[in-house]
Amino acid sequence: MRSGIDHNNAFWVAMVLVVFSVAGAGLAWGQSTWADEVMNAIAFYSSTYPTSDFGPYVGQVGTIRAGLTRDDQQVVRIETEALLKMLMARAHGIHDVAADELYNVVRSASITPETTGTSIASDLEVGHERPMSVPDSVENTPFEGG
Repeated sequence: MRSGIDHNNAFWVAMVLVVFSVAGAGLAWGQSTWADEVMNAIAFYSSTYPTSDFGPYVGQVGTIRAGLTRDDQQVVRIETEALLKMLMARAHGIHDVAADELYNVVRSASITPETTGTSIASDLEVGHERPMSVPDSVENTPFEGG
C-alpha cells in the first residue's frame, strides 16, 4: 500500500498552474479565452481522476492558447481538432468520463461566432437540438375529446 503524495500527479498539477501563469501573462487582466475554460476543466478532472495522464492535454491547450493570443486562427483550428481527436481516442490513459466531459467542454466553448465566422454555425452546433414550434390552432391531446 502506497502512502503520501503521488509525485507524477503532483508534477502535472504544478504544470497546470505554471501554464496558467505563463500563458496568461500575454492576456490583459480580466480577459480570458475559451481555452482558459478548457484548462480549468482539465485542472478539475486531473484532481478528480489522479491516475489519468493529463499532461499532454495541458500542453495541447497551451498551444491553442498561444494561437489565440497571437490571433492565429489556423493554429487554433488545427490544434483544437488534434485535441478533440486525443479526447475521442482517450489518448494517454485518460479516464472515459473525463474524456467525454472535456470533449463536450471543448466543443461548446470553442464554437463561437468569432471562431466560425457566423452565428448560425454556433446555433446549429451547440446542443444539437432546435426548438420545435407547435401551431396554436391544433390541440394535441393523448385521447379523443380533449
